[in-house]
Amino acid sequence: MLRHRAAFVFAGTRTGHTGGMSSKRTWFTAAVALITLGLVSFVLQPVLDPKPDTKCVADDQPSSGFQDDEKDCNVSIASYEKISDWESKPKPFRIIGLLLVVGGIVTGAIGLVRTRRGDDPPRAG
Repeated sequence: MLRHRAAFVFAGTRTGHTGGMSSKRTWFTAAVALITLGLVSFVLQPVLDPKPDTKCVADDQPSSGFQDDEKDCNVSIASYEKISDWESKPKPFRIIGLLLVVGGIVTGAIGLVRTRRGDDPPRAG
């Protein structure tokens, strides 16, 4: 069985048929995979690094000067500092997601240009 399969694979490469996907399909599959991973990365950012909860203070205590519209209360100074730090720090999953989406778009464009020009490498044979 093994010899028969090896002979078939060898014969396939000799005739130019490798049994794999076409170059165009490979480029577009890679592009779709990269774009999908990038979009999933965008969705995972709020799940894995959620915004800190707002801590309220009473009206007679010192506050940050900001109000939480949802809770209708004054935001504490420490809570405001945590939220401000969270909003200003880089979001790694969004950065990675952006790079993956851009990489997917570039990969798709390369696949489109290569297949239109006929720049596919010659098959073995």
